[in-house]
Amino acid sequence: MSHSLQRSVPTAHEEMARPVGWIELFYDLVMVAAVIVFSTKVSKDLTIDTTVWFILVFAMLWWMWLSTTLVLNVRRVEDAVVDVIVAVEMFAITLMTIIVADYDRTRRIFVSPTYALIVACVAALNEWLRRRGPSSTRRYAARRRNIYLVSAVFWVLGGVAPSPWHGIAWIAAGVIMVLPLTARGLNGGVQVPNLDTEHLSERFALLTMLVIGESFVKVALTASSTPVHEINLIVLPLEVVVIFALWLSYFLDVAPGGMPGGLVARRAWILSHLVLAIGLVGLAIGLGRFITLQDLSQLTDLDAYLLAVPVAIIFLSIATMVATVRGRPGAPIVVTYLAGSVVALGAALVISDVRFLTVNQTTLLLCIITAATAVIARLLFRRLGPVATSHAAKPDLGSATP
Repeated sequence: MSHSLQRSVPTAHEEMARPVGWIELFYDLVMVAAVIVFSTKVSKDLTIDTTVWFILVFAMLWWMWLSTTLVLNVRRVEDAVVDVIVAVEMFAITLMTIIVADYDRTRRIFVSPTYALIVACVAALNEWLRRRGPSSTRRYAARRRNIYLVSAVFWVLGGVAPSPWHGIAWIAAGVIMVLPLTARGLNGGVQVPNLDTEHLSERFALLTMLVIGESFVKVALTASSTPVHEINLIVLPLEVVVIFALWLSYFLDVAPGGMPGGLVARRAWILSHLVLAIGLVGLAIGLGRFITLQDLSQLTDLDAYLLAVPVAIIFLSIATMVATVRGRPGAPIVVTYLAGSVVALGAALVISDVRFLTVNQTTLLLCIITAATAVIARLLFRRLGPVATSHAAKPDLGSATP
C-alpha cells in the first residue's frame, strides 16, 4: 500500500484541533428527533403524568448524550469502531423514543432493556477509550466502563424483576449511572484527563441551537396541520421574537464565555444545560398551543403557564451559567435574568388569577418580558466586556485529580 493511502495517526495537538465530528452532529439530530416526538406527544395529551414522564425520559437520554460526548471529547479521531458503537446507540435511542411515545402501552419490560443497550454502548465507548486513548485516560476510562456496565445490568433487571424489586433496581441503576459524572472519586465527572473545554462548549452550544430550532419546527408542524383560518397570525410573529430573544441570550451572551473552571462551577454549568433543554422543550409545547388559540379564546390556568414557566426556567438556567463563568463581576447580569424569570412567573400568576388579558395580549406581554430581559442583559454584557480569563480557550490537559 502506498504511503499516500495510509491513514496518518494524529498527534495529541492535532486531535485537539479537530472540529466537531460528523458522527457527533448526526447524534445530535437523533436527540432532537426524540425531542420533537416527545413535545408532540405531550401537546396531544397535556397532563401532569405525561409531562413528568417525558421530562424524565428526556433527562435520561440527555445524560447518555453527555456521557457519550465526554468520551468523544477526549479522543476525537475517525474510527470505524466508534462509528459502529454510536450508530447502535442512535438506533437504541430511536427505538426507545418510539416505545416511550406510546405512553398508554409502554411497558417497563421494553423500556428498561432498550435503555440498558444505550448505557452499554457508553460502556463500550469507554472501553474503546481505554484501549485507544492517551495513557492518562486508561484508568479513568476503565472505571467508568465498569460502572456503566453495572448500571446496564440493573436496568435489565428493572425490566424483568417483579414488584417492588423492579423499582429498587431502577433506583440502583439510576444512582450508579450518575456516579461517573458526579462522584469525586471518579475525577469529579468533569475533571477528566485531556478534556478539551473548547470542544465541549461547542458541543453544548450545537445541541442548544438544534433544540431552539425545534421550537420553530414545532410551530411549523402545528401550523401545517391546522387550517389557515384557525392560525393566530398575530401570535405567530410574537412567538418568533420570543425564540430569537432566547437565542440572543444564549449565543451572544453565554456561549462565548465557554466552560468555566473549577469542579463545582463545571457541574453547575453542565447541569444548567439540561435544565435549559427542558425549558426549551416546554417552550416549544407552549408555542404550538398558543398559535392555535384565537384572540378571544378563554385562557385556562394551564395556558397561562405554558409559555411563562418555560421562559422562567430558561432564564434561571442562563443565570446559573453566567454566574459560573463570570462570578461576582457578572452579578448584574445574573440579577437581570433572575428578575426576568420572576417577572414571567408573576405574570402567569396574575393572568391565571384575573384572566383579563386575551390570547394576543398574553403573548405580547411574555414577548415584552423575554425581549426586554435579553436586551438589558446584552447591554450589561457589552458594558462589562468579555470574560477576563476564558477557560474554553485552552484544552484542559491537567491532572485528573479534582
